[in-house]
Amino acid sequence: MIAAAKRSDRIARWESDLGTTGVVDDELNLPDKAIISSIYPNPFNPSATVSFVIPYETDVTLEIHDSPGRKVRTLYSVITEPDRHNITIDGSTLASNIYFVAMKTERFFDSGKIVPLK
Repeated sequence: MIAAAKRSDRIARWESDLGTTGVVDDELNLPDKAIISSIYPNPFNPSATVSFVIPYETDVTLEIHDSPGRKVRTLYSVITEPDRHNITIDGSTLASNIYFVAMKTERFFDSGKIVPLK
């Protein structure tokens, strides 16, 4: 059971009656550009997680596109705070094919391949 939580400028520290249970450096250590850091599992059935990093507050749009480049679905379109983020793709309605997750911000574009299996 946590007895106290203390926070300084960058350090969060949790203490319990058993002693310190965690110390976390709160600094985000984000890259200087927006990126899709991973898509897993891939290939997937029925869902996958897209992990992405945003280093500054910005409009972020994540879309799924088919091989010829047509937009299939918008996954996410929100003003986003700087941090690491995760979005789950529900692939239950996607045909077995190769698709691309496209992430657009005001300054950057990144993409990653996804393969749903049936």
